[in-house]
Amino acid sequence: MHGSKFDFRAAEITDIDTMFDLYVEVQTIHANAEPEFCRKPQRDEIFEQFFEGILKDPDQHLVFACAGSAVAGFCQYFMGTQHGGLSRRERQIAFVNGLVISENFRRQGCGTALLEFVKGEAKKQGIASVGIDVWSFNTAAKACFSHAGFKVKQEYMWLNL
Repeated sequence: MHGSKFDFRAAEITDIDTMFDLYVEVQTIHANAEPEFCRKPQRDEIFEQFFEGILKDPDQHLVFACAGSAVAGFCQYFMGTQHGGLSRRERQIAFVNGLVISENFRRQGCGTALLEFVKGEAKKQGIASVGIDVWSFNTAAKACFSHAGFKVKQEYMWLNL
């Protein structure tokens, strides 16, 4: 799989160390900014079960962006049925659950390239929209997502007591 100056490949079980190294970069930022919500990155059973669970679930995908032999980032996304409920229709969706770019590759088009990859995979499956969430403090991610064409459809608000 190839796109722009990055090549894409699906994750394998042997990629757990690579994923963890990238996860540490982004999760540290999130844990420092939102310590009430986000735990500090830990290479523990929770992380390992999460990683293995993605690889076993046919609706979950983990793709790495590579620049030569270097891993520049990854995208973890869901592609499948969003079940309906009281206020929501059942539909086929793609949803990006995690997009992580190594600090060495930020602002070089890697995030946009990964999002374009996911959009292409969604189109192949006849899926008409891709969702993503972003923390309000993360202005760089918001700019990347806006540049890739994402628009705000829903926002969450919290009150600290």
